Amino acid sequence: MKAKLKLENKINIAILLEKLNEISTLNENNTVAFDAFEYEKLEWVFLALLEFQGVYSIEAKKNILQNTFRQLVLKKRFDKEIFYEILSNQIQKHNKQPEKHYYLLTSLSVKELPIRKLTVDNSQIIITGKNFPKKFRSHRNNIRKTHNDNDNYIKIVVATKGRDFKDAYEKAYRSLEVFRALLCLILNSNLELRFGSHSANPINKVRQGEFSTLHLENGFCADSSNYWFESNYKVVKTLELNAEKRIKLKTNIKWLIKRYNLCIEKHKNTLSKALNIYVSAFDESNKYICFLGAWTALETILKADQNELLIKRCTAMYSEEHKQVQKQILEGLRIYRNEFVHEGNNGLDPFVACFFIQEFIYNLIIRFNFKFAGFFNTIDEATMFLDSYNFNLKELKIRKKNIDKAINLKEKNMKS
Repeated sequence: MKAKLKLENKINIAILLEKLNEISTLNENNTVAFDAFEYEKLEWVFLALLEFQGVYSIEAKKNILQNTFRQLVLKKRFDKEIFYEILSNQIQKHNKQPEKHYYLLTSLSVKELPIRKLTVDNSQIIITGKNFPKKFRSHRNNIRKTHNDNDNYIKIVVATKGRDFKDAYEKAYRSLEVFRALLCLILNSNLELRFGSHSANPINKVRQGEFSTLHLENGFCADSSNYWFESNYKVVKTLELNAEKRIKLKTNIKWLIKRYNLCIEKHKNTLSKALNIYVSAFDESNKYICFLGAWTALETILKADQNELLIKRCTAMYSEEHKQVQKQILEGLRIYRNEFVHEGNNGLDPFVACFFIQEFIYNLIIRFNFKFAGFFNTIDEATMFLDSYNFNLKELKIRKKNIDKAINLKEKNMKS
């Protein structure tokens, strides 16, 4: 497992390492000290720029980075190559710690789900019904003395492994949010008419309960001083599904999870990130924040931070009959986003815009990426396919002929 810069071609890490040299001191007894305020700022920049391959808590990332910095100061070496070498060693050291079994306990705003167990990534999601398993109950009750579980919410246990409890929480939470995002893509409305106080309710039909706790295999809390609150928690009406909808949901969610798990690791990691962004955005009561988060999820799926490229890739999956209409909708969303970001509220309700983006996310995730699960190695390959699919058949055949010729020449050159 390694880490890399998110924007390698735009970032000069040598400048940041020189800054580290300036704010560090190596004392006579070989202890390392940093200027506290400057270190805080520099650490933040590194954490913002570095992409860790794998799931780590923010605390684990900070520890890995701090140990890397200390080694650089001790060696009196601040060049890029040494930085990456030590960083890689520190990540490997962290990964050599033995894993333990952990169990995340939470709840969802659904009366009943027609499934009992599902595997998402390396976590198992267990739907336990109205109550948590007995071995966890008293320990959860002790940690949440002033808070009661919503009796109408279905109880969920996420079983996973981690090298420490914070890493384990991060893994379990991400897997749970992938599951919840897929539920929301299926169960959320395509559009709603809302009036009065209801307009402030989040769009997501499936919300998390007020708080989550993490437990060891024996039922005890992993850390009695740590439990996690949902910042956007709001008591909402529990979703009730009739028999027909439960049967349909069971078929759909099993297929979606199967297709998600079939995706190749790097491709799946990006989809996981996008689904986590999406479901978090649609938990928001503030629809402007929801809209901006949804747009970020769209950028993540399409690997596009340029609006023109985003629109081009997004419309590629539509037939010629529908492509122009979808392009006009995306242009409207682009203009609306830019006006809001640069000028503030323009008076137009973002509510409808959120539903538009949700439909694009649904089509890109389910009807495109999941359809080709196991075919693309990365999201870059998926977007490369969309770029190619924008060409008409005649242009594609010409490009294929040229590419085949280029491959043939390359192979000959390699043999000679």
